[in-house]
Amino acid sequence: MGSLARLGPPPRLVDWSLFAFVTLAATTGITSFWIGHPSDAAVFWVHAVAGLSIPPLLVLKFRRVAGRVRDRQAWDRATPLSIALAAVAVTAAATGVAWAVGVTVPLGFWTLLNLHVLFGLLLVPLLLVHLRARYRPLYRTDLRERRVALQYAGLVAAAGVTSTGLRWLATLLGTPAATRRFTDDDTVMVVGVAGTTEYGRVDPVPEISDIAHEHDALLHVDAAWGGFLLPFTDFEWNFAHADVDTMTIDPHKVGQAAIPAGGLVVRDETLLDALAVDTPYLESTAQATLTGTRSGAGVASTVAVIEELWPEGYRENYERSQANAEWLADALAERGFEVVDPVLPLVAADVPTALFEALRDEGWRIARTAAGELRIVCMPHVTREMLESFVADVDDLHRTPNANP
Repeated sequence: MGSLARLGPPPRLVDWSLFAFVTLAATTGITSFWIGHPSDAAVFWVHAVAGLSIPPLLVLKFRRVAGRVRDRQAWDRATPLSIALAAVAVTAAATGVAWAVGVTVPLGFWTLLNLHVLFGLLLVPLLLVHLRARYRPLYRTDLRERRVALQYAGLVAAAGVTSTGLRWLATLLGTPAATRRFTDDDTVMVVGVAGTTEYGRVDPVPEISDIAHEHDALLHVDAAWGGFLLPFTDFEWNFAHADVDTMTIDPHKVGQAAIPAGGLVVRDETLLDALAVDTPYLESTAQATLTGTRSGAGVASTVAVIEELWPEGYRENYERSQANAEWLADALAERGFEVVDPVLPLVAADVPTALFEALRDEGWRIARTAAGELRIVCMPHVTREMLESFVADVDDLHRTPNANP
């Protein structure tokens, strides 16, 4: 035990490190329930690293106090609290790791994630009370040694490698670790997006299909915007690529039909029965519809434009639009703006708020993503000349002091 103590950080630093890592794990764990954007994936990584950094520190702590715990004569009023704290910490860490690798334990309405959250939240007040009972301030000498910095760098690195290894193990074993947070036996439908409206991203539809049907759930693909672009890409996204049940494709978007013309496509026609409305007063006694009576202009224009443009006209539109999006993305990146790589004809870039507003004042009809980036969709009617004029205004306005806060 003496050699381990000499190798480990100072005792006071171990105690405060436990408090810091527990606080960080609790904060990121709670935050993770309110995020869903890929840019927020770092929150999950930080949570995993913070949580996996706690067990090694607990080992050092246990080794240091084991003698006092075994000797009942050495107990004081804070000792039972310390034992309870240790039990809660170990349980929180164990349930978190078990959940991460896909272990399933029948707990009624509860899951291991529920237990992990419960014990994780309980850990924070217990640790605060424990620190108050065993309070010992940190000294500068606890932090000065280079050895301490190397130890904590190694601890965080080891936690990061362990987190990656656990994800790899879950994938290797084919466990539901990566998906079951969002699916269970009560899931009736899983939705993938083939061409998101903010960044043009395409979900891995075949993999999502496997997840859906593992739970006997339907798979719906939202291709409302991307459906007339993706046939000319290498993405796997439609009925031919996966066991897709339903799909939305809107001809009035990239399909260039008149508004309104939204499309719902189904693999099995019986799925439309869920939309059926009884119409005993008509020749057909039931109609599958969402909105009731409406103009047939959207349907007529859809037929006309598809007969005219499919497939080569749509292919040319996609190739021209994609080339324009890549040109605009490069032009904005060359000017120092952070740009999201356009996998479909949509460009998102982080520009100053003042510049965005100045461009609107110049008459440009531009929009923002939910995260606040400039968002430009290169639809078929958007020409290179329009984009060149837009970039010229960006140059002129970006040199204006008021457009650079």
